[in-house]
Amino acid sequence: MPTRPDTPCPLQMRFEGTGAILNELANTLCSSLGVLGLLDNLNQVLGTKYQLSDKLSTLLSSYVNTETCDFGRAYGELRRGWFCDVDRLRERLRKSVAQDESMRMQAIDRAAGLIVKPRTPPRRVWDLYSNRVLPFWVLLTTDIPRNLWAVSHSWVDGKELEFIRTRINGSGWTVPIPRGVDLDHVRIELLNLGAEYVWLDVLCLRQQVQTSHRDLLGWSEDAWRDFEEKRQEEWKLDVPTIGHVFRCKPSQVVITYFSGLGRPFRVSQEMLTENRSWLNRVWTVQETTSNWLLGGLTTDNFVAHKEGMDLPSVFHARLCNLSLILSHESPDLFALAKALRRRKGTYPADYVSALGLLLDCPALPIYETDMRCEDAWSQLLQQMTRKHRTDLLVVCPLAGNAPGSKWRPSWSQMLQGKLIPEEMTSISYSEGELLAHKIHDDEVVYWNYPYVIENCKFTISDIGTSMHVLLGSPTQLRANNCKTAPFLVDFNLPELNMVMPFEQDTFYAAVGMADLEYWVLGRISDRHEEMEYLKFEKIYTFRMPDAKERERLWHLNPGYSDTPIHYL
Repeated sequence: MPTRPDTPCPLQMRFEGTGAILNELANTLCSSLGVLGLLDNLNQVLGTKYQLSDKLSTLLSSYVNTETCDFGRAYGELRRGWFCDVDRLRERLRKSVAQDESMRMQAIDRAAGLIVKPRTPPRRVWDLYSNRVLPFWVLLTTDIPRNLWAVSHSWVDGKELEFIRTRINGSGWTVPIPRGVDLDHVRIELLNLGAEYVWLDVLCLRQQVQTSHRDLLGWSEDAWRDFEEKRQEEWKLDVPTIGHVFRCKPSQVVITYFSGLGRPFRVSQEMLTENRSWLNRVWTVQETTSNWLLGGLTTDNFVAHKEGMDLPSVFHARLCNLSLILSHESPDLFALAKALRRRKGTYPADYVSALGLLLDCPALPIYETDMRCEDAWSQLLQQMTRKHRTDLLVVCPLAGNAPGSKWRPSWSQMLQGKLIPEEMTSISYSEGELLAHKIHDDEVVYWNYPYVIENCKFTISDIGTSMHVLLGSPTQLRANNCKTAPFLVDFNLPELNMVMPFEQDTFYAAVGMADLEYWVLGRISDRHEEMEYLKFEKIYTFRMPDAKERERLWHLNPGYSDTPIHYL
């Protein structure tokens, strides 16, 4: 049983359970054991008394005849199916490999640049019993099983990292861990917490290998380039789908190291403020769950104060606020954007990828570290719910500043947060008002059926802002046609120095939704023949808060709602 007493964390000292083998046995080459020796050791560890059959001999020979294969790998690959018709295990493993490859190929639509199956399980898992990182297919399933947990942790500053070579991942890449941390300690603690298989990014997600670490791995430059090509290819799928292993089901267990992987848990001012703190990283939002276990527990008291601040209480409040945002039955686009906006990411693309998974989109942009965030954001918009898209049109007052997309905020505007709501609205749109999308002339077009007033103007008086609508044909003299009483409206201008987004002697168009309470001010830039559709360019948004005013407008009916609006 694994034992490492040199740690301040009691759960990292010794594991008393069964199933987990010592490193000495795990590191033993299968070629030195032979087929009978391999079977004897498997029988002893797994508590079986299997005799050598022809099929079992063929299976075990494949491990013995692989020069670099050790007992840890063989044990890890075989133990999941060892108790169910072992003579068929070789066939089951082959089938599982094929299913896994097919699943990952089908998960990506390369032509569209999309991950079409975001609920794809991780490519690798850390088997704590064998102490080996193994392909997901060893679990003999295409779904995340209940005994695969996830590990979340804060990344420490680069100066505090060391890069190690370890047999745990077959020396596949250098593993970044905090200085002074031993992966054996982490393994023992995870076992004591009840874990059997875990997903841990530094071991299970192919890591970047710096050129200065090539010698540590004994790689040539060509070998390093081949590795980097594989990493970039894997990251396209693996990075955006990281959150699935944390959020695959409500009962999923997540073990969280808030002070750094394997480090003792201590609440400090730095934990609340540093850019690399767990509370301040983009990726850890999707790793947040109400079903988590604390990693790095010590016997120290949690009480910590600094300058009169109760740090544990502040820490707990931050966690609760984040959990509350994530607990909504329907993902809250604006609350999630706000939470991500306050955090730091290694790459700009991290924000878009994290938001897409948290919104539970049916497809996600593939991941590349140098991808343009505006392009990824445009792709993500096509995958959002129609309610989310309509809120971006109606509730975000400013016109977008991305070329050709004024109807919604650009990604830079979302991150800046200027006039972006902090939470979703309870606006109830009709089915026709919900923003749909289609491909038209090789471009993505967003459209709906709102209520359209083609000609209106606005004035400011002591009683507020009024909308005047043009009655009759647009070809008639406009000035004489605005003969109805004006309608009081509200332009939300939260900044005192903001000017009204209209000129009082200019006519505009306006589209209304949600029982004519919410409106978008703009211009009709193109009228298609026979009124098949109108092209509309957003300028700002406003409300008609008074229900009586809306009722009067409805009966007057100076517009129409039977023409689709294409938004620019």
